[in-house]
Amino acid sequence: MTDIITVVAVIKAKPGQEGRVEQALRGLIPPTRAEPGCINYDLHVSRDDPGRFIFLENWSTQADLDRHLASEHIASAVEGALGSLTESVEIITAALIE
Repeated sequence: MTDIITVVAVIKAKPGQEGRVEQALRGLIPPTRAEPGCINYDLHVSRDDPGRFIFLENWSTQADLDRHLASEHIASAVEGALGSLTESVEIITAALIE
């Protein structure tokens, strides 16, 4: 396994709130990509469900990911989007098997 931390974050918008959630998530991309240790931070939307958004992320270290999760822009986005989500954000962390 490598030391790189891979994250899959799944965010589900309430019906009718897809645009609001997408806008909030898009706003996370520039500041996150500028964070130390961010290898990639890519937003996707499900082809089958336009309200399901998926971030695919890679971080150099667990400490970098921890700083990201504690950042002000993440806290603000979570607080602002809570009423627009159908469920809690699902976060899966993984390590690449080589």
